[in-house]
Amino acid sequence: MPKLRDFSVYNGRLPDPVEGQDSTILEDLSTLEVGYFCCSEEVVKRIPNLKKLFVAHKFSGDDSFAQLNKLESLSLRYYNFGLEDIAFPTSLKKLSLTCCGFPWEKMTIIGSSLPNFEVLKLDNTGEGAEWSPIEGEFLRLKVLVIEDLDLEQWGAEDIHFPNLHGLYLRCMSRLKEIPLSIGDINTLQSIHLIFCRESAMSSAIEIVKDQKEKGNESLQVYVNLNKFSQTPM
Repeated sequence: MPKLRDFSVYNGRLPDPVEGQDSTILEDLSTLEVGYFCCSEEVVKRIPNLKKLFVAHKFSGDDSFAQLNKLESLSLRYYNFGLEDIAFPTSLKKLSLTCCGFPWEKMTIIGSSLPNFEVLKLDNTGEGAEWSPIEGEFLRLKVLVIEDLDLEQWGAEDIHFPNLHGLYLRCMSRLKEIPLSIGDINTLQSIHLIFCRESAMSSAIEIVKDQKEKGNESLQVYVNLNKFSQTPM
């Protein structure tokens, strides 16, 4: 048990320490997948080197991951929470939210609090038809994955994601278009659309045309009409 590297129990949780006994420190545990998770001081002490955490449901106790100071990847599913009530560790590079409800204006809490943030996946997450990012929120973000949302208007510009490398849109049937200025992101290499609205696909083609006119021949657009195709993460 002390040498455990990966632990997965989808419908369970990491066992609580036995009262009156010294807690086993899982020094080598780097990946943990559980149904429920409690960020108590006792639990955090047992997993000092955890790098990847998946939680299937809202966990009990203090809604703070900040004590997990080596955590790099966090996935939350079926977790309806207030982003203002949760703290993420500054070490976090990758965040995946699936079936989590929060209004778009709260996204600034994620972007502004994570200096090493590189990958964000939003799957059936976010409430509202319009998302207007704020400059300075996602300065280091490299990959953005957006899936199965009610988003119709996306007021994004190149200044909002200045280091983006890849944009993935899947099952976005209501999104009308991708903003033209997204193509002006100097680092952007590819845009992937999977089973999206026709007008959104057309806007991606227009982005490529616009970039070619500006001398950028490297931006690629990939269109896939198979709704069952998967995105990264």
